[in-house]
Amino acid sequence: MIFFGLLVGFLGSKLIKPTICVVATLAFIFIAALSGFAIFFDRNSSEVAEWIVFGVCCALGILFGVLMAYLSRFGTALLAAWGGVALALMLYTSFMYKWDNNHQVLYWIWVIGMGAATGILGYIMFDHATIIATSIVGSYLLIRGISLYAGGFPDIVLVIEQIKNGQHPSFNNAFYGYLAGFIVASFGFLAFQYKMFYGKNKIDHPYHTYK
Repeated sequence: MIFFGLLVGFLGSKLIKPTICVVATLAFIFIAALSGFAIFFDRNSSEVAEWIVFGVCCALGILFGVLMAYLSRFGTALLAAWGGVALALMLYTSFMYKWDNNHQVLYWIWVIGMGAATGILGYIMFDHATIIATSIVGSYLLIRGISLYAGGFPDIVLVIEQIKNGQHPSFNNAFYGYLAGFIVASFGFLAFQYKMFYGKNKIDHPYHTYK
């Protein structure tokens, strides 16, 4: 995940079709699995059923990723939406959870609203959207990848579960270090991609062509 985060962050707008394919696949799996598990499953659910649902989400996600890569402009909108969701998750985990209730109303409105707004902007302004979205997504994947080894990054599913049970999640100082790293990496990727790729003459290459 660290390598993929760096690849997307530095070269996401250059290798737009492979980036769209992978990110669209991951986005579909994440949203479908998170929604399905949050709505239909609890701690007493069958583990076999959970794995079956996750496997179906993965299979559908791959098909969806290939389709979005072929329809690059729509894929760019989805990429921007995923960047908005990643940013929304970071902000919600940082402080917005304090204003939510045990039905997670704010969580769903905030995440879906950010995803929809950035997706629409991504479709309209896809040149900027590819750079901004890949920078944010790359930064998020980089930080999450580091956290898998170093620990200290809260699991959004556990945060939602705690809020559902009327508890207030508590975070250690490591999380705020991750948040600072996310911000720094996002701006670093933005600066690099704008300097290297924005406004350059585009080559008619299958990895760069929009439909």
